[in-house]
Amino acid sequence: MQQSKVYFKGLNGLRFFAAFLVLMQHAESIRQKYSLFHLADYTFFFSGSLAVEFFFVLSGFLITYLLLEEDANTGTIDIKNFYMRRVLRIWPLYYLILIIGMLIIPVVIKLLHIEYTAHYPFVTAGLLYVFFLPNLVISIWGSSFLAPLWSIGVEEQFYFFWAPLVKYFKKYAIGIFFTIIGLRLVFYAYYHHYNHTHTTPSVALDFINTLKFEAMSIGGLGAWLFYHFRERMMRTSIFSVSAQIALLGIIILRFTCHKYLTNEDTTLLGTIYTVIFGSFYSLLFTNALFLWLILNISSNPKSILTTDNKVLNFLGNISYGIYMYHGIVLFVTIIFMKNILRTLPPVAATIAMYTVSGGLTILTAYISYRFIESKFLKLKKRFEPKAANAKPVEQPAVQIAQ
Repeated sequence: MQQSKVYFKGLNGLRFFAAFLVLMQHAESIRQKYSLFHLADYTFFFSGSLAVEFFFVLSGFLITYLLLEEDANTGTIDIKNFYMRRVLRIWPLYYLILIIGMLIIPVVIKLLHIEYTAHYPFVTAGLLYVFFLPNLVISIWGSSFLAPLWSIGVEEQFYFFWAPLVKYFKKYAIGIFFTIIGLRLVFYAYYHHYNHTHTTPSVALDFINTLKFEAMSIGGLGAWLFYHFRERMMRTSIFSVSAQIALLGIIILRFTCHKYLTNEDTTLLGTIYTVIFGSFYSLLFTNALFLWLILNISSNPKSILTTDNKVLNFLGNISYGIYMYHGIVLFVTIIFMKNILRTLPPVAATIAMYTVSGGLTILTAYISYRFIESKFLKLKKRFEPKAANAKPVEQPAVQIAQ
């Protein structure tokens, strides 16, 4: 009996870039909050939320593909083992961050007489975090240095029902994908209308808005199509060199010029861009672009862009830690460096901020992966699906939580 494994090249590199974009957005938000020089007005430095959308699409793609592979190789899907793999990969670091953020940091802040007031009730918020409802915490009380946990909660909520759906309703998969995407489109339209006609935010609507199941369904739909029609898909024109240039150009525009093109550019390009990316349906189109990028990078032999190298693979392997630790590292960095940053010129302050916070985040993530997460990853292997005729190749598992 050999372990059934799957490999998609280059996705670790994409995962690192996405994680670092999230760090950049939170860094600029913190600098703005403390009235420091910041780059929050520039789209590239404020694209972290878009990068999280990418993570959701990637999660849906990988999880769905691996479940289909397990079903094909073993004749079934072991839901208990699926849950155990998710628990061993996600829970140790999630709860470690929770202990640091909810117990250790408040004590240190008090001992050092640092001026900081938590904006959420400790017991209530703590219970919501413990039971994987961090997205409800931010919907009620807003963001904090524990904000990165919200997307992990959404993924856990998705995983809870996704494996049973794939196992028992596989023949209805296409219908399920499009139903979730369609319902989300209706919700986006209503949410967009509500926010334009009401001055008081709705906690319920904000919470539902965090449930990015449509992004994961788009990834799942891509996985289903790719699993069944891989060669035919790779021969379609959307993976040609000319299409790659056009679609990569659109993605670059979205990550660099979005604020300008939707707010200030009145040219034909700005008008067309606003129609595509400036309305309630824009995230669905963006997620479709992310799905294309995932397939192109990982499986297109004629891809003009590669992110498959030793450095990016290393950073991608620890990117779950980068994503999880960066909020705490940024909080600590700004507490001890804010007065220094005020005295530096803008360029020097930016370099100092990212050198310290980025370097410490990567170092912390590596130490965590090496001495904590790897121990649980070894246990996780016990619950991998087995197949008599499966070819043993490297397992990537490249969603937010590997």
